[in-house]
Amino acid sequence: MVLRKFMGIFAITLIIGAASLAMAGVPDVENCTSSRAYTGPEKLMLLVVPGGFADATFETAWVFITPNGSAQPQVTQDATISVTVKDGALPVPQIIELYPFEDIWLVCPGVGAELGLMPCAGGNSADFATDEFGYTEFKNPVSGGGQSTGATSVVINGNALPNTVDVGYLSPDINGDGLVDLVDFQQFVVDFTGTYNFQSDYFYDGVVDLIDFQKFASWFAWGCI
Repeated sequence: MVLRKFMGIFAITLIIGAASLAMAGVPDVENCTSSRAYTGPEKLMLLVVPGGFADATFETAWVFITPNGSAQPQVTQDATISVTVKDGALPVPQIIELYPFEDIWLVCPGVGAELGLMPCAGGNSADFATDEFGYTEFKNPVSGGGQSTGATSVVINGNALPNTVDVGYLSPDINGDGLVDLVDFQQFVVDFTGTYNFQSDYFYDGVVDLIDFQKFASWFAWGCI
């Protein structure tokens, strides 16, 4: 009887050990973390352009102008998104070093009629593979189009982390097809002549005017590479 109990306990231990081994090195989003550099309450809006845009890094994201005007226009903050990748090993999850940056990316659905972030292929991936601390980040420009006042999710190996990061997006590629063209210009004209729309406010000051037109024109014909 004692031997039988011992064998049962041994078998359970082997099963638990095998399960823990199977989860080692495999990202577990419940143990992974993501955060935004700016810790203030405001949403930050990142300018994205298909093909990338060197001046529109996460470090220079606009503070979003809220409907009640509580945020000031033309103020920028650091929206860099930091990510730590860990596995599901038991009893203590372990960091994962050299996890491919291609398997860590951003998604941001739109609110209402917004398209959401529409990235070029690979244009929303992390900047580099995880280091010895399991760390990577999003600081370089995002390549893509679309628009969103929603929140950003970090996706690892196809699974989204439970928490979101309060970063939205705007782009001269308004229809999100990967090219800044006449279709986008037609929508820009609507925003220029009509009710204010953040998606065409590229010099973020609460008004769509000639400064924004000049910026739009400078990106005309830009497209996903």
